[in-house]
Amino acid sequence: MRLHADGFVDEIRHEGDVVATAAALREHGVSGVLAGNESGVELACSSAEEARAAHERS
Repeated sequence: MRLHADGFVDEIRHEGDVVATAAALREHGVSGVLAGNESGVELACSSAEEARAAHERS
């Protein structure tokens, strides 16, 4: 795994597609999201719902 100069592995931008964002997070083994503002809370909730659904599909 290579880190960017700023210490991050990757930059994932949420563009409105929760399924795609959740898939991108899973590619990095992300198992949780810490929301920093209200829009982050909405994304975290949606991502958690998608993660549960993906787990049930597998």
